[in-house]
Amino acid sequence: MLADVATQQALGGNRIRSALVAFGNLQYEEIDALLKDTEDQAKLTAANAAYGRGLVAEDTIKWHDAYSHYKRAAELGQVLEHRKAHARMTWRLQLHAEAVPVQKTLTDETKAQFGPKSAEYAEQANNLAIIYKNAGRYAEAEPLYGEALEIGRDVLGGRHPEYATWLNNLAGLLQATGRYEEAEPLYREALDVFEAALGAEHPNTQTVRENLEGFLKERAAE
Repeated sequence: MLADVATQQALGGNRIRSALVAFGNLQYEEIDALLKDTEDQAKLTAANAAYGRGLVAEDTIKWHDAYSHYKRAAELGQVLEHRKAHARMTWRLQLHAEAVPVQKTLTDETKAQFGPKSAEYAEQANNLAIIYKNAGRYAEAEPLYGEALEIGRDVLGGRHPEYATWLNNLAGLLQATGRYEEAEPLYREALDVFEAALGAEHPNTQTVRENLEGFLKERAAE
């Protein structure tokens, strides 16, 4: 049984033979370690397969299926990319009760792993801010948006498209809270960065342009 299972997981014939010799001598530690590694490898294989199915489902706009696959992948493997995908689908599907703790844990762990001034942490802080904003928790969202922007400016630079995305996000929050004078320059800066980096016809540029136009109409109606 051991040889069959371990071979399937490609753990190596030499290690299998060594474990079998130890087992024959009633020494169980080596065989237990081999079986644990086999179990872990099987979980990772299943996690990768579930993540792949999630990518397929997300690409075909089957978001509930993608959510289920990503959640299973995150539970099986605890791989950062799998957990990021699971978190993304929770807030995309507006599963606020689940999205907040999942994204907050991911944000805290990314901060610990990569550092409080890293682009990786800024990305997750921005994502947590999106969840808070969508839930109407503006006071919790704003400092996270601001922190992501500060890090992005320092690490990515003020002409980076990701930085422009975060500018647009904070502008949307300021618009939602009626702080129009603060929001407008952020929208304009985001549009300027996108046009320079991606071109006037890029979908991201067009989205921010539409956001600015909608904002100006709303402000004029006030």
